[in-house]
Amino acid sequence: MNLHMSALPSLLLLALGCAAPTLACAQNPLARNGQDQVRQDPFVGTFRGAELTLTLRAGDAKNEYRGDLVFGGKTYPCTAQATGAALRGKFTVDRENFEFTAQRREEALQLTTDGTEYTLQRQEAGNPLGGAKRQVPAANENGGDVGITFTENEDGEFVIATVLPGGPASKSVQVGWTLEAIDDREVDEMTLAQVQQALRGKPGSLVKLTFDTPKEVIDALVQRAAPVGANAAPAQLPENPLTQGPITKEPIPQGTPAPQAAGEVPEAVRQGQRLSFLSASATIAGLDTVLVEDDKGNWVDPQSGRRYSTQNNTGQGAMSIEQLDLLHADGGVLAGDVTTFLVDPLSGALSTTTTQPITGNFDALGEYWVHPAKLATLQAGEEQGTRILRGPHEQDGQRYDTVTVRRTTTQGFSRYTYDTRTGLCVFSSGSVTGQPVQTVGSDGRTTTGSRGTLIYQRRIVGLRQVRTPWTGSQMPLPEAGRMLEYAGTYAMRIDGTPDLPAWAFRASIRVEREQAGFVSAHIRSAVDPGNGQAQPGEQRLVTGAAALLPVAIAPSVLQQLRAGQEIDQDPVTKVRTWIEAADADTVCVSLQSPTEQSRTWFDTRTGMTVQFSRVQRQGTGTTTIQARLQR
Repeated sequence: MNLHMSALPSLLLLALGCAAPTLACAQNPLARNGQDQVRQDPFVGTFRGAELTLTLRAGDAKNEYRGDLVFGGKTYPCTAQATGAALRGKFTVDRENFEFTAQRREEALQLTTDGTEYTLQRQEAGNPLGGAKRQVPAANENGGDVGITFTENEDGEFVIATVLPGGPASKSVQVGWTLEAIDDREVDEMTLAQVQQALRGKPGSLVKLTFDTPKEVIDALVQRAAPVGANAAPAQLPENPLTQGPITKEPIPQGTPAPQAAGEVPEAVRQGQRLSFLSASATIAGLDTVLVEDDKGNWVDPQSGRRYSTQNNTGQGAMSIEQLDLLHADGGVLAGDVTTFLVDPLSGALSTTTTQPITGNFDALGEYWVHPAKLATLQAGEEQGTRILRGPHEQDGQRYDTVTVRRTTTQGFSRYTYDTRTGLCVFSSGSVTGQPVQTVGSDGRTTTGSRGTLIYQRRIVGLRQVRTPWTGSQMPLPEAGRMLEYAGTYAMRIDGTPDLPAWAFRASIRVEREQAGFVSAHIRSAVDPGNGQAQPGEQRLVTGAAALLPVAIAPSVLQQLRAGQEIDQDPVTKVRTWIEAADADTVCVSLQSPTEQSRTWFDTRTGMTVQFSRVQRQGTGTTTIQARLQR
């Protein structure tokens, strides 16, 4: 079953009627540190806070660590030394070093730099809905993807469940093979979550996978690709300097007057607006074949005496649709969520892969929008690798007056083109250079070959106002700090195979902050396979009454809804929203596409979500989550 675990948080969150967790930051792959260290070292892993993410792996010496610090959408390399429960380290910004300290408190880190403190929580290595003993993809929503999912058999072995057609490993491996090692590190003592993390890496980098096949044990060298369904531009791409951080056509209104001041919100980013973008990415290999170290290989390096075999090194690509829903635009704060739909290359059908919240202010919202008043201050010219261009831009039969910001670095380039009237990013593109690969040089020795290149582009294809009966109403949310607890089941089914027992599933929502039409909260979830090893996870969410499927609906609105009532049908994704059932006690709001259906039942007296279900089909498999509110 071609089910990516990066899709499961959205599967749950859409079932709950919520936006998804905090924007995921890029994670560096774990070095080959040894299994015990990955499992037990309290500083190895990813620690995430509201503004800052720290990812650490073991260094060359004891108590030394290397990794990355992600802040404001930018990634900075760092090193650290541990003394007991404390870390002392430094991170590098434009060749200048800045010091930081971190104190471990159970599963959290208190990081301090120049007097500013950040509280970071340890993140689970795998998705809490997929990290337990069932199926796990060899992917990371922001790192490289090898296009394989694994399932654990009764003997505790990791067996290939699916291979992504046309993916990085599609020509190298087969369903049913058993994974033995990753980069010569045996996996027999690893968990599924640790396998997932060990397979992560930068797009374009190589990973050596050892498999036990029906005939022999083989090594496969796979070049990681940008994950299917993820944003085409990974965090390693050059950042857009403006935002301080990357089918059916809908006409984009051109008559919106440009506001005179940055404090005024243009119509394009008012609450309830939906922006749709078509994204595409491709990895272009620098060489047709690369060398893989192989004791049975037919090529011998005359200098080292090591044996190698050759491996096909093909490129791959993906297409997706991103939809940004504006859930809140008030008090100087913009908030919404971005849902990514993977486009099937054969049928054109869409399947949800990720949903991520996004917040900004009246100056900018991520890379998607910059206030026209701010754009007006940019002068054409070039300075320190950033070039500003002004002029007309034609796209999909429309003509825009635009500002283009192009930035070039040693890794690649990024280009963002903004409509000066609305401030929307109507087109963006870029490239990033991947990791070097090994090949045979002209002298018959191993040498570094041409690096692969990831290219991407995104263009706007729709802008509309989404109107629902509850848009603008006040959600009847519980008071801050109260927990909403849900319990149910999580099941996966593959066509042609016996049904596996469903796992116990639990989730909870705690409201942290509420403003008019805007809610910040935490979601916790866990899947329990019944072996006492349930893996909990904690994530942030953003929601609002402007969402098509909010967490709660005002009782006065629910009492007016009728079964069969059409709410919305998106012209880009074809996702239909309607009232499936309604009686004196509950109202069921349903979202349906060719591959997914989400049902949410609301209590007509309290307005709260009392039951939900989510069914998602990909390939030959179906995943189902269903749960009820616990009284």
